[in-house]
Amino acid sequence: MPGLGGRAGTGILSLFAASAGAKKVYSVEMDRLLVKTLESTANANNLGKIIHVIEGDALQIKLPRKVDVVIAELIDTALIDELQVAVMNRLHRAGVIGSRTRVIPCGYETSVQLVEVGNTYYGYKINAPIHQWPYYSKMQEEWAQIKIEPASEVQQIGMFDFQYGVIDPEVDKVVEFHLANETKFNAVRLSGILRLTANQLFGAGNMINGDKILFVGEHIKSGKVCLKIRYTMSGGFPNLSCKIL
Repeated sequence: MPGLGGRAGTGILSLFAASAGAKKVYSVEMDRLLVKTLESTANANNLGKIIHVIEGDALQIKLPRKVDVVIAELIDTALIDELQVAVMNRLHRAGVIGSRTRVIPCGYETSVQLVEVGNTYYGYKINAPIHQWPYYSKMQEEWAQIKIEPASEVQQIGMFDFQYGVIDPEVDKVVEFHLANETKFNAVRLSGILRLTANQLFGAGNMINGDKILFVGEHIKSGKVCLKIRYTMSGGFPNLSCKIL
């Protein structure tokens, strides 16, 4: 049962796949140092005959077709900053993912919410993006605690399936929120749920998929509020635009 790892890094997912019974694991990595260390790691664990390391960019190199399993974790919140969508689309177009290929993770859900954030530090208002990792709240002596108050309901802006074909990377939506009277907000919270399988969901973790807070200016509004959000998945955060209409 051959499988494919996307940008294998240290090789931990390749080791898991080989140990789980895969007859051949193709581990794709573009960093030459990591290629060498992954080969050494495979041999050190007596898995050198199973794990085949391929040096190159998963977006460009020739890869085996119609493998049984693809494991590709290039996930960042809202699928903006990492190459998950670009790599998955390329593997579908190249025939690496066939009709019987199992893809892990199999999908992703992106949501957005209006929030009020306390962003004053040392007497200054700081409007830089906030990466809100869960361990911040568990290490209160080491990390300043940021006050974040929900101002709206959570609205889903997309469900993306890696299993069954090419995904349109363009997100261009107007999201409606319904606020109580005189509701204050100054930012948007992006969050996501990673679908490992159809029934195994993973939200914000300490190393993956943490909430992102993006400032949109000071607002006090009632009733319907519209947010226009636009970005290209795998295009990086500089291409993200959030605007209150």
